[in-house]
Amino acid sequence: MTGLTLSDLPAHDYRVEAATQCREVAAGFEQNLTTPGVMVYQSDRLYGMLSRSSFVNHMAKGYNTEVYPKRAVQVMVDYLKPEALVLPAATPIMEAARQAIDRLAPHTYDPIVVDANGTLSLVDMHDLMKAVVGSMVA
Repeated sequence: MTGLTLSDLPAHDYRVEAATQCREVAAGFEQNLTTPGVMVYQSDRLYGMLSRSSFVNHMAKGYNTEVYPKRAVQVMVDYLKPEALVLPAATPIMEAARQAIDRLAPHTYDPIVVDANGTLSLVDMHDLMKAVVGSMVA
């Protein structure tokens, strides 16, 4: 398994427009239980990325279950201010893992946004860690 890059790992492509209501984002997560996060776009550009856990945890807090469902997901991105780690698809998995774990908590285990010549997708940190461990024992 040596020589693996991010392009060799399973990719997820859950994306919505910034104006999409949070209830629609939640429904998308419910429809695809393996999606690690959502990429939020505005005018065909990445506006932000929310991990599944950040989204679900924020929605579950206090009055958020009443307030957020009708709000645009952009409001949540603006509030949480997640910093998406965007890496080229050709990035070796060891380098990607190093950069990912250097992120500040609570975003250490957020998905990585992978850029394959302008086409973005998400790689789950669990998949990345499995690949790293596999390459170490191979």
